[in-house]
Amino acid sequence: MARRRNRKREDKIPQLAGIGMIVVVFIIMGALLWLRPDPIVRDPDTLCRSDGPSLITAILLDSTDSFGATTKQDLSNQMWDCLNESEENHEISIFAVDAIREKTLEPIIRVCNPGDPDEADPLIQSEAIIRRKWNQKFRQPLEEKLDSLLTAEEAPSSPIMESIQSVSITHFQSASRDTIPRRLIIISDLLQNSDEISFYTETPDFNRFQRTPTSRWLNPDLRNVDIEIWLIQRRQPKQGDGGSLLKFFKSWLEEHGGRVVRVLRTSGIND
Repeated sequence: MARRRNRKREDKIPQLAGIGMIVVVFIIMGALLWLRPDPIVRDPDTLCRSDGPSLITAILLDSTDSFGATTKQDLSNQMWDCLNESEENHEISIFAVDAIREKTLEPIIRVCNPGDPDEADPLIQSEAIIRRKWNQKFRQPLEEKLDSLLTAEEAPSSPIMESIQSVSITHFQSASRDTIPRRLIIISDLLQNSDEISFYTETPDFNRFQRTPTSRWLNPDLRNVDIEIWLIQRRQPKQGDGGSLLKFFKSWLEEHGGRVVRVLRTSGIND
């Protein structure tokens, strides 16, 4: 009888082991499901995460004058580098220099980088979907808007300073965005030309400007904003070599808290 009971006990061992393995598998699956990150929720239009972007870049393009083919290609290359260097959830917006008497500037396009397809998490992401979004909803729209601005008609005025102030108010200063790392790229010949101040009729002089009434309301809040100036070079005698214009704008931007971290003289000469 003892041998029969031992045989029954031996028969149960594989069954118990199998049940134990099933339990372990369920425990592991449950742990994976529990630890799996939540699916990323994005705005369907901007591709930005629901909790907001992790970095903000605003590109202000002065399209009030014409661009030559060499400069257009250089700007396209620089823009491509900017997109390639951007990280997941990096928001990029494009603005155009324009008059702001009636309303403040709004971005022509605002979109976030959906992420590197090669780094997609297979548990919650599709590499193919991310790659398609990166090309169709991030890269292509930005390049198309840039191309359209580079071929826009010339304008009689060029309110660069007013436009910078408008971007700072509408795009940087809200409570939900003022703690996010921010960058402003100014693409311009810096030949400010508005009713309030024009470098076609006066020489750039920041100290003299500071003593004028205009300086009191041309006062953008650029605290903690990194600024790049991509200088468009022109044959216009008023621009000279661009030195006095750069000096004026750097002084003005830094006076209002901005950090000028890069100055790029674009290739090509433009009329």
